[in-house]
Amino acid sequence: MLARRLDILAAALSSLLHGWIRTPEEAHDVWMAVPEVLGRCNEQATYERPGAASAYAWLHLLDRYVRTWLALERLVQSACLPMGRDGVRALEVGTGPGPAAFGIHDFYATMVRYSEVRNKPKWRQPSDVTCMEIDPSTNHFRHQLAEVLFQHTQMESKSVLSMCSALGDFRNFGPVQERKRFFEILRTAEYNYYDDAAEHWHSEPICLPDEANSIAQSLHRYRLLVFSNFLTTLETVDSIERNLFDALHDASPGTVVLVLGGTGSDYHEIYEYIDRLAKLSRFQLTVEGETISCSDSEVAYQVYDAGREFYESLQRLDQNNDDATRKVRRHFEGKERIQFPSSEIRAYRKR
Repeated sequence: MLARRLDILAAALSSLLHGWIRTPEEAHDVWMAVPEVLGRCNEQATYERPGAASAYAWLHLLDRYVRTWLALERLVQSACLPMGRDGVRALEVGTGPGPAAFGIHDFYATMVRYSEVRNKPKWRQPSDVTCMEIDPSTNHFRHQLAEVLFQHTQMESKSVLSMCSALGDFRNFGPVQERKRFFEILRTAEYNYYDDAAEHWHSEPICLPDEANSIAQSLHRYRLLVFSNFLTTLETVDSIERNLFDALHDASPGTVVLVLGGTGSDYHEIYEYIDRLAKLSRFQLTVEGETISCSDSEVAYQVYDAGREFYESLQRLDQNNDDATRKVRRHFEGKERIQFPSSEIRAYRKR
């Protein structure tokens, strides 16, 4: 099923990229953004460059989509994949153009299909994915890609359109406080109507107290929290420590937090930091130290072929020979293949 879903996403991505990049000037912008997208994709300034969102999607989106799928497979194998009576609500932080968000959506959509074919109702797990991303350009790209994907799948799943919108900066995220504010808004909201018989206006509350509380308490309740290539430096983690703790502390028992990040010694301190925060919020580390890579999957050739197809289109529009993009050119010309990156998986389940 991964191969089929990947083909559909790759076709939608190709359609969008070709629609966006039509002129030599637009192709040149993509080429100029390539070094930053490859070397400084953690920095917000990278995405302020023209063409950066398209360059990122071309070079990273399908690869990271596959890594997300492989990570969710690991959760199934570890009996750690969150499931619910009515499906799973997920929050993906630092979404960018959406590789992890689309991966989560498609993985759970495949479970729904499996439940129908095998007549296993418990595996019917529709997902509702909430994206959190501050960057306008990647939000716009993801919005467009979700709409194209919706059309390519003959509108089979409206849930993919939830990725058209996004919450903003994670540093402003406080689920408990937002529920309180929402409750007050619902409690004070009124609708007005004119009574013709009495010849004056009436006001009535929109919600009774219990109704307002029920609606407000459903806000920001997630069974799956995903941080994919978001917790990349100790400075980043330190700057959002309060928000991380609030999100983890607020989570209900059974909630799973999935962290997909880099490998190597630079990330060791970051993971220790997250381990401490998770432990304080009664999360138990259930998957640790496993690595995944698109290179180890059966769909690696599909990801490569999709990237090469767009590379050839870029070169037709704007022949690039810069030293800064030499490795990318040699990769897609088959002269010096680059291995897909690896991610380390860490998963925590709340006791």
